[in-house]
Amino acid sequence: QDMCVGMHRLGMRIDEGRRKEHHEKLKVEVEKHRLVLRALLGDETPNPNSPAQVQRLLFDKWYLPPHSYTDTGEPSANDAALRSLITNPLVDDEQKEVIRALRGYRKAAKLINTYIAKLAPENLELVRDGYVYPDYNVTGTITGRLSSSNPNFQNIPYKLRDMFIPPPGCVFVGADFDQLELRLAAALAGATHYLDAFERKEIDPHNLTGQMMFGQEFWKASGAPHNKFEKGTGPFKKLRDLSKTICFASLYGAAPPKVHEILTKAEGDNGELLYGHYSLRQVRALHHKWMQAAPEFSAWWADVVRDCRRDGYVEEAVLGRRRYFADLTDFNAIVNFGVQAGGFSIVALGMLDVLKHLPFRFKERTGLVNQLHDAVLFTVKEQDAVWARDVITAHLTRRVPELAVTFTAEAHIGERWSDV
Repeated sequence: QDMCVGMHRLGMRIDEGRRKEHHEKLKVEVEKHRLVLRALLGDETPNPNSPAQVQRLLFDKWYLPPHSYTDTGEPSANDAALRSLITNPLVDDEQKEVIRALRGYRKAAKLINTYIAKLAPENLELVRDGYVYPDYNVTGTITGRLSSSNPNFQNIPYKLRDMFIPPPGCVFVGADFDQLELRLAAALAGATHYLDAFERKEIDPHNLTGQMMFGQEFWKASGAPHNKFEKGTGPFKKLRDLSKTICFASLYGAAPPKVHEILTKAEGDNGELLYGHYSLRQVRALHHKWMQAAPEFSAWWADVVRDCRRDGYVEEAVLGRRRYFADLTDFNAIVNFGVQAGGFSIVALGMLDVLKHLPFRFKERTGLVNQLHDAVLFTVKEQDAVWARDVITAHLTRRVPELAVTFTAEAHIGERWSDV
């Protein structure tokens, strides 16, 4: 609780010049998509933020197949529905261009309304003296993860993080745990291939996943690195990112249709759907290969579900936090809890250790200023930056008794939040 209050009291400094730059760029983006819609649809252009108007265009005029339905039984025009239509062979190229423009308009407008406008200096409810002071909540989630509000600082997109800067005379030092949940899940499941990769460091764990799914052909892809611990480039990196995404989507027992749904949400920097062309059949085949190569995970899922049905709860392995389940058929929630809750317990223990060395100093505006599930961000005096980096790295790197894996995090120094 003290940690949450401390982050709120310190706040985050806003670079007003950079905020205005983002505002102008996003307004141009909104107008660009509006003009595309106008050119293609003329007087029939719907308001992109009006579900009813978009529904009429997509389903009443164009007779496109609905992806899902609202609570009132109407065909949904939400983002998931638009994404599904972009990859649907029944939708022609011009209709897809309209749908992409609708999505682009909505995304840019949402960034303005949710973040950019709310962080303007005239919004005195959130911004004072050039700082924003989010609320952090210690009891906001079932898993023990912190949540935040006013505004939600754990959902700010990476592309907007460059508008947050440290106080004068200070720098940011931040760290992100390396494959936190994959490491914990592998330890709990006894997944030897992954545990060897983490401990011996002979192959990058995501390269290992790619090898599991694509076999030795993975290493023949253009851009493959000479060192198996590197990310590679070009087609190789695309395959690596694909296998990584499928692995994380599958880690808690998701079936291929759910994995496919998660996969088709992934977007590039310009809003393009990275894996929209992958069919459910292709995803099912890759998912099956991963399950065959790492059978320990499915055995672990079965053990967790069996124990939960016997005891009525799941207990995470780090601090013993329990969740009791009234619905013993909720497979994904049962499997998910131990890793997410245990993962945050590792983060919390690390943060508390770091705070012994880097306590809140409110007059100097130094200390912990943000926490994003498996990442931390501190402001420190410039002259203390290297020392603080080493302290954070040392205390976030830790082992947990009875778990055969080391949890690691490497801190970095930066002038903006986006740098670390």
